[in-house]
Amino acid sequence: MNTKERIEIAREKAIAAFWSTFAKEFPEIKTGDLNPVDNFKFNKTIKEVVNVWVHENNPLFSAIFSTGIGYADRTREENGDYKKLAFLSFRTLELEFYGKVPEELRKLIVEDANAIQVRKGEEYQVSACGQTITLGYGLLK
Repeated sequence: MNTKERIEIAREKAIAAFWSTFAKEFPEIKTGDLNPVDNFKFNKTIKEVVNVWVHENNPLFSAIFSTGIGYADRTREENGDYKKLAFLSFRTLELEFYGKVPEELRKLIVEDANAIQVRKGEEYQVSACGQTITLGYGLLK
């Protein structure tokens, strides 16, 4: 199960627990009706907050460089920076691991890298100003 699927399952369980708590605290309310517009806003907000929470608390850090994506462990330091774990080259789309990588982080890195690798030949944005690179440009003829 990938991270997005895990987030969605956890989000659905959390929303069910949220409404269950309100139902227990307000037994006089017999329906669970919510205005569709407010329901949409609620679900959108929960989704955004959960995604930010997962991103900011995930030990895996990734950064886009001009030549590829670097992966590091936010919980460990090496030479004053996050410990480097792996690098995905935009030129070859090869994923290189550095030393022993904890299995739970290795799985997340491979999942992320696979999502990029299947896009060989596509343009990929590498900067906030819109610069792009062709994924796997060293493999294309």
